[in-house]
Amino acid sequence: MTRFGAEIADSLPEIALMNKSLGISNESLTDMVVWSVRDGDKPRETFENLAVAVAHMSKTFGVSAKMIGKNFEEMWKDGDTFGHLTTQAMASVATYAAKLNVEIATLKGLMDTFDTFEGAATSAGKLNEVLGIQVDTMKMINADNPAERMDMLRRAFEDTGKSVSDLSRFEL
Repeated sequence: MTRFGAEIADSLPEIALMNKSLGISNESLTDMVVWSVRDGDKPRETFENLAVAVAHMSKTFGVSAKMIGKNFEEMWKDGDTFGHLTTQAMASVATYAAKLNVEIATLKGLMDTFDTFEGAATSAGKLNEVLGIQVDTMKMINADNPAERMDMLRRAFEDTGKSVSDLSRFEL
């Protein structure tokens, strides 16, 4: 508190706004202040940029800002998986997940599965075997954004010409 107290005090209006409008906890918002300062950014600008990004995505994609905030916070707390993403990238992934009604834990599993060549090759093989989906393993490994990986899988599934309603319980 001694080190970051001034930044927190300066960002209180934005912290209150993010807490009320997006439902992000004070603990996570305080962590964001600390990380912003450590990265050499001004927390107030970080919060303003995030608020603008969420408002834009909420309006564009018809997704609740609170849902985006919930997903964003879940990603923020899992820095091991999503820490390499910028706050704007996390906000867009959170929006994508909310739009598709996909939980962040599912995206985490997708990231973990396709982060190694062995895991990606095994998973791609299983998808091909069960559903006939052709997935480019190297593209999946090189994609840093979980929404991008999810979209690659979605497009590959659509290319098969199948519909989710045609799948068996096992395939789903």
